[in-house]
Amino acid sequence: MAKVVIVGAGVMGSALTIPLADNGHEINLWGTKYDQEVMRSIRKTRTHPRLGLALPGSLHLFALDELAHSVEEREIILLGVASGGIKSVMEMLGPFLKPGMVIVNVAKGLEEMGDGEIITIPQVIARALPQQLRSHIPVVAIGGPSKAREVAQRVPTSVVFASSSVRAAQRCRKIFTTPRYTVQVTSDVIGVEVGAALKNGYAIALGMCDGLKKREGVETMNNTKSTFFAQAAQEIALLSRMLGGRSATVMGLAGVGDLYVTSAEGRNITLGELIGSGLPAFQALEEMRKRRETVEGYPAIGIGYRLARKFEDSGKLRMKQLPLLGALWSILYQEKPAHEVLFSLRLMA
Repeated sequence: MAKVVIVGAGVMGSALTIPLADNGHEINLWGTKYDQEVMRSIRKTRTHPRLGLALPGSLHLFALDELAHSVEEREIILLGVASGGIKSVMEMLGPFLKPGMVIVNVAKGLEEMGDGEIITIPQVIARALPQQLRSHIPVVAIGGPSKAREVAQRVPTSVVFASSSVRAAQRCRKIFTTPRYTVQVTSDVIGVEVGAALKNGYAIALGMCDGLKKREGVETMNNTKSTFFAQAAQEIALLSRMLGGRSATVMGLAGVGDLYVTSAEGRNITLGELIGSGLPAFQALEEMRKRRETVEGYPAIGIGYRLARKFEDSGKLRMKQLPLLGALWSILYQEKPAHEVLFSLRLMA
């Protein structure tokens, strides 16, 4: 039996209590200050309000001032917070971390540092560790097609655990794997993280097709959507290689698989549909804000485009190798009409 603490009561971290409980592990759940309403609901009903599903009865809940107690004697720390909250949570965890612990992270994205350096979320976590612990606490990132509600409903799900410490990833695979939640292991953290981050941005293009078909008065745009899907996979793989990742990773669960499940539904698709139907990007984003929905794909395209420009400046690639990224940049950041840009797009063979 493993001892696990989930830090943050977000949907994915909370959903992972199901496979962990199915394997008989001891699970603590601590919510941040932003999770207190969710925690109150769980205490009262044992149901996560955003998932709409019951959490394991064996789950131990901890109050906001009980972080130290929740982490005590834990071997696995699962970060269940959004990428923007990683640094602050790591600062709070710092005094309670010990050699031998493993940090598992569900948040996805790339972060641009003050000097323009672009790093992955596992790198953000590693840099936030106390200096003396950086070689003693490995970080494992979860990637691949994984909708939280489906995980909590025990829908068969396959994911990728990525870490520079393959031993740590394999250890976590044994802890998390069930007949309905299966895990592959890779050392290609870059490939997994680039795929996880950029698929959100490229999913916006697939959502635009749903909006454009209404504008054009056609029943479907599956030819166009399939073309964009294939192009997105190629462009994500190229950017991954530029950063030191492997194309094979992007062409597997962590890239193509994650892009497919993201393109099925969600906030990125909704934003794309609004823009494709004729709304300028700024109006579509304002509509999403009114709904209190954050769209991860919008900043992902911004970071991806700036990253590509850096590689172009250094002579490593040409922007015309990334035509869909360039098109999305012009639509989202330069307010160009989606129908004009996408219908004139010529993809490279």
